[in-house]
Amino acid sequence: MNAPSTPQTAVQCKVDWPAGLNSVPTSIFSREDIYQLELEKIFYGPNWHPVAHVSEIAEPGAFKTFQIGEVPIIINRDLGGQFHTFL
Repeated sequence: MNAPSTPQTAVQCKVDWPAGLNSVPTSIFSREDIYQLELEKIFYGPNWHPVAHVSEIAEPGAFKTFQIGEVPIIINRDLGGQFHTFL
C-alpha cells in the first residue's frame, strides 16, 4: 500500500506536515499565505461559481448581495426581468 503524498498546497506554502499525521495541522486555518493561495485557487481561478437561484431573485427589482472570495457582488433583476451583476 502506498502512503499518501504531501498535499501540493502544503508544498507551496511550506506547511510542516509530519509523516503519518492523520489530521490537518491547525496552522492551515490561520496562515495568511494559505488564505491567499486558497483565494487564488478556489475563488479567483477559472471556475464557475453559482451566485443565485432564479427563485432567490424572482420579482422585478429584487436583488441579492454576497461575496466570492473578497469581491463584493450584487445581482439584481431589472423591471424587464433581466438579470444584472455588479462587481
